[in-house]
Formats: sequence, structure tokens, C-alpha cells
Amino acid sequence: HNGKNSGLLLQGKLTEMNSMLSRLMYAPPIDKWGVDKVKFSSNNNTDNFSDLGLFDVVIKPQNDVPIIHINGTKEGLDRLPSTWETVTVSAQEDTSTPLPLITLSDRDMKPNQFLNSEGRLNDAEKMLTESMLRLELTFIARHGQIRVDSRNDDIVVEFKDSETHLSGSIEGINRVLSRGISYHGDLNFHGADTIDIQSKNQNAAIDERKSAYNTFSRKMAVNVA
Repeated sequence: HNGKNSGLLLQGKLTEMNSMLSRLMYAPPIDKWGVDKVKFSSNNNTDNFSDLGLFDVVIKPQNDVPIIHINGTKEGLDRLPSTWETVTVSAQEDTSTPLPLITLSDRDMKPNQFLNSEGRLNDAEKMLTESMLRLELTFIARHGQIRVDSRNDDIVVEFKDSETHLSGSIEGINRVLSRGISYHGDLNFHGADTIDIQSKNQNAAIDERKSAYNTFSRKMAVNVA
């Protein structure tokens, strides 16, 4: 089910059919969840007898962690962290330094989940969807602070010691990031610094097999002269 009907035709003797039916499996399309409907029919080729059936398949949502991209890189969950591009920035002591463009992407942002049998999301599904749409992005500079311009955006920005924390919608966070991000080293600091960047969904435990918060992490090296 992907907005289109998909079908499977089985033909054979009764014993063969029952053997095949006992091994049938349902595989939902990627990133789809909710309720899917499976219709089936059977008939005997020797006469006009046929039978029809219908049942629902309930697909539980699984949260996908938001991905951090630096300068348009294509990191994803299908690649090992060791293969990701290492980004290094040069900075001057006691000087504000612009950082490369950082953006977020999240497969959960696609409006492609199944609807329930009534053609709309029920309250529980709506709550899960809304919770998956809230993201958190944190910058941690060990010897400085990251600053952003969050004016006129429905985004919560918090500064605490060496941490800069953003929370809100992916559109709002990306809009803030697009205005520019800058590194400010501690007074008189020079040498090597590291910026830890972490993204996660602000959601309840959607998949019992996983933590309530799925986190994606990147690092950026800063050489302060």
C-alpha cells in the first residue's frame, strides 16, 4: 500500500496453497505507519463459487533520528560514522568566526503515514505525529560558545555555559541555522577546540525497543590561532 493497490495471486492445489499461505508475510513500505487494509478473495476454477475477506494491519510507528548535515553533506543512518566527512574550521583568538552551513533532515517529516480506517488520524496517532515533529539541536563547544540569530522565530534557544540548545520544528531550526552560526572562543583561548553537535526528537518512547530519545551526533574541529 503506497497510495496504490498492490496484489499477489496464488494458484495451485489446496494443500500447496495452504502451505504457501502459512508462510505469507506483510512488509509495509518504508516510513509508513498507521492502519493498512488487506483484501483477499478465493475461488474455485471449476465453478463460480468465490469468497471475500478483509482485515486491518496495524503498523506501529518507529522514530527516525534527525540527521545533521554540514555544508550539504549526505550523512545518514545507512553510513557508518567513520565514513562521514570531517569538518575543520580555522578561527582567530577573541574573534567571532562563522561556521559552515548546518541543516537538519528527518524522514519523519514526510506526510506519508497511513490514515486509519476512518480516513483521519486518531488522537493517539496525532499525538505521536506531533511529538515526532519537535526536534532538539545542541552545540557544545569545549572552549567557547556557539551563537545563532533566533529573532522572530517560534524556536526556543537557550545558552548555558558552553552549550547552545535549540528546540522546535525542523523548519524553524533550519531557518535559524540558515541565518548563520558563529563560534566564539573563551577569552584569550587559543589552540584546538571541538564542537559536539547533537540532534534528537523531542518525543515519547514510540518504539519500546529503543530509547525515548534517538540521538544523532557530529563533531567539528576548530583550530584557534
